[in-house]
Amino acid sequence: MRQNVLSEGKTGKYLKYAIGEILLVIIGILLALQINNWNDQRIERRQLHFSLYSMIEELNQNIQFLEAEKVDKQKRLLTIENFKGVTGSDQDHRYIVFAVSDEIKSKEFNTIYLSLKDEKKLRLIQSPELRNQITTFYEYELAGIREANIWHEKFVGENVDPYILDNIPLFNDSEAKHEMVNDFINQSKFKNILATQKVIYTGYVSSNEKVTQLANDLKTSISSHLSE
Repeated sequence: MRQNVLSEGKTGKYLKYAIGEILLVIIGILLALQINNWNDQRIERRQLHFSLYSMIEELNQNIQFLEAEKVDKQKRLLTIENFKGVTGSDQDHRYIVFAVSDEIKSKEFNTIYLSLKDEKKLRLIQSPELRNQITTFYEYELAGIREANIWHEKFVGENVDPYILDNIPLFNDSEAKHEMVNDFINQSKFKNILATQKVIYTGYVSSNEKVTQLANDLKTSISSHLSE
């Protein structure tokens, strides 16, 4: 057709035809790119939804862990508060030594969040309020309690455990052991450790309750966002 147009000397019509062909090609390319972009966005949204559902499941696991740790530390606080010193029984003495030598356990709380952050998918969350709630919870609230737990684990491992092992050797003679324990629990350092652990456990229980409530609030917000 192009040759026929040229042979008839109709250059102007040919140019219009050629330009029309070029425009059609450009439009086709733009449409293809737009379709690909839509597909990519749909895939990203699907992946984001999957990650948010996974975040809810991870929050459930975190809440279970935090609640179990809170109950454990409340029991240890009760042991410390009820401790009667040397007038207590041998069993009381064993419990108090166990209570002060227990560290606050920690775990990885933020696997899904870090994945979203590293892959720059947080920006895909259309709600600014939810984005801010997620970021605040993981970067500050949850990170704060985890750092405190790691510090306490190190504190017990480097200070409390070695001190107890150095002062309460294992004896076959129960009477000798009882005497050693009585001397041990009367030491000023042990009393300081007891007081320190009481403060730490009390603070942990309070922080734990706050973070657990925030985790439940975040679960509710994510669920509402996914149902929209």
